Amino acid sequence: MKRIFKIDKLKFLTCLTLTMLAFSCNYDESDMIAGKGNDYVRLVTSTDADSGMSMSLAAFDASPSTNTLLEFRRDAVTGASLQKSVTVNIVVDNSLVDAYNTGYIDSYNAEVDEYNDNLDVNGDGVDDLDPKDYLDYLTPLPASVYTLESNTVTFAPGEFAKYVSIHLNPATLSFTKQYAVGVKVNNPSSDYKISEAGNESLVKVVIKNQYDGEYHSTGYFSHPTSPRDIDKDKTLSTRGASEVETELADLTPRTMRIIINSDNTLQINENGSVSPVGATLVPGDPVYNNKYDPATKTFYLKYAYGAGRLITEAIKKK
Repeated sequence: MKRIFKIDKLKFLTCLTLTMLAFSCNYDESDMIAGKGNDYVRLVTSTDADSGMSMSLAAFDASPSTNTLLEFRRDAVTGASLQKSVTVNIVVDNSLVDAYNTGYIDSYNAEVDEYNDNLDVNGDGVDDLDPKDYLDYLTPLPASVYTLESNTVTFAPGEFAKYVSIHLNPATLSFTKQYAVGVKVNNPSSDYKISEAGNESLVKVVIKNQYDGEYHSTGYFSHPTSPRDIDKDKTLSTRGASEVETELADLTPRTMRIIINSDNTLQINENGSVSPVGATLVPGDPVYNNKYDPATKTFYLKYAYGAGRLITEAIKKK
């Protein structure tokens, strides 16, 4: 009986392994055996964790500039098919933006219902917070502000990677909005196919002001129970033409907005809005004078919040 059991167990494990291998195959791509399966062209994207949509990012300065918008790859199963010239078409389709926004608003409303959030901030019977006011809501990039390098992509023989650029003039765009453009790919030539996993992408277009970037902060956090030095990297993200958002002291995820005035003096708002319990600047310090130094690209800040909490920090661009 033991011998029979061992033989049956071996057969079971073999069948189980083959079954798992069969289900793990991705039939949208080429077979594991060289020379079998189909040749594919695909967009290089990542999957957005919240929406489940294919997404990529393109960042631009606040002045007219050109940057890469799309990245393509081709997967050839033979050397002969790699030597073919292959062309695909690019189609702008902002229904992808609409689909993302629909899912975002549904998710936002579900969270509001779950936590019973009171959106009537002013007490006038009208919800003051609209999901469309947040940067997670996407606005289709107006066709008048950009030009695609080309509406087609052609792989020359032997090429497996291609890039498509976009020229953008952001003069009429708002820093308080998050823009995006939806793109689909179709009509491949030379018997290639478009991969289902890379046939479309929602490209977020980020406009950065001159203060946007990576910084290092040094200073001191005077605190009633845990006083400490500040010595950490910070990211300053664009929130307006002359406004950035970053951590409040070292209190991730609590944030503050820094507004740079025309004379390089600074204002701050905690979490982007003035509040009686929010952070406020403390004047009179000769070093941490609440000014921006354009020569060294450094923000000098002294601010307080709550009871007995005082922060001094110099945030310098790397």
